[in-house]
Amino acid sequence: MNVLKRLALKNLKMNKKRTISTIIGIILSVALICGTATLITSVQKTLIQNAINETGYYHVKLSDLNQEEVNTVKNNRDIKESFEITMCRICKT
Repeated sequence: MNVLKRLALKNLKMNKKRTISTIIGIILSVALICGTATLITSVQKTLIQNAINETGYYHVKLSDLNQEEVNTVKNNRDIKESFEITMCRICKT
């Protein structure tokens, strides 16, 4: 083991330019991998937040319910929170 250690150190000292360029290459590749992972995570969180801002934060969306069904949903004890949005049938807004 001692012989291998001495041989490795001797080769590193003899090839200083190659050793330095290898170390710089390793540092740059690790930085690139970390930067890419951070970018992907950031884009994913941004897309999720954008979807929440545009469509709302809800687990279930029920549409085209009549008044009896709306009252059933509102009076259900297993539903924590609900709200009703009335839409204009002619203009679809």
